[in-house]
Amino acid sequence: PAEVVGFFGDKEIRELHAYFDRIDTDGSGQLDMTELRELVMMVSKSNKPPSNKKMKKLIKEADKDRDGTIDFCEFLKIYKLMKEGKKTELGKALEASRGVLMVANIGKGIADDFVKYKTHFTNWLNAEEIEEEKKRQRRLERARQKKEEQERRDREDEDFYQEYLREQERKKEERERPVEGLEIEMLYPGDNRTWPEEGDTCTVHYTGHLNGRQFVSTREVGRGVPLAFTLGGNDVV
Repeated sequence: PAEVVGFFGDKEIRELHAYFDRIDTDGSGQLDMTELRELVMMVSKSNKPPSNKKMKKLIKEADKDRDGTIDFCEFLKIYKLMKEGKKTELGKALEASRGVLMVANIGKGIADDFVKYKTHFTNWLNAEEIEEEKKRQRRLERARQKKEEQERRDREDEDFYQEYLREQERKKEERERPVEGLEIEMLYPGDNRTWPEEGDTCTVHYTGHLNGRQFVSTREVGRGVPLAFTLGGNDVV
């Protein structure tokens, strides 16, 4: 377009076209994703090619006709924006790579600008990977905290269970502790599977002695009646 071409001098257009041709390795007159990817890798000095998503985002900045490539007019528009102080990421990449190709033939001040563009663009290029790494580290940290919390709860549950077992053992010892002066004869042992429940009736025969002489026995025919009580009624034998 005239408004773009008229923005540059003849010499500048020739220089930009020569640079465009150096990037356009297949001579198609269009800068495609493959050619721009090679340019980006040259700037970043990375062995890892940028993703298609990253490249499409770069191309979209200048691809006004949405054909997936950048022609020379669109190329000039990038530099027009840069002259106007509007530096796109693709513009930084182009200027940085131009500096790599031409740094031996330019002055120090311009070379410093190229280095600056390269630094900015490389930071932008790596920003996505850096953010992904940060997200991965945050996920790992959340997983670590979750694991530690679960381990803490497991320890608390284990402590609670062990205390419960100790309490049950204390109750068992209390039940089985012999009472002084009381003799117990087990007539029918249990099966250790069936246990009495609250509300069941318990019948107990007993015999009493005083100074070595029996004075009462519920087993004497016609005289004794066994003691019967309901479990859970707070009765004491």
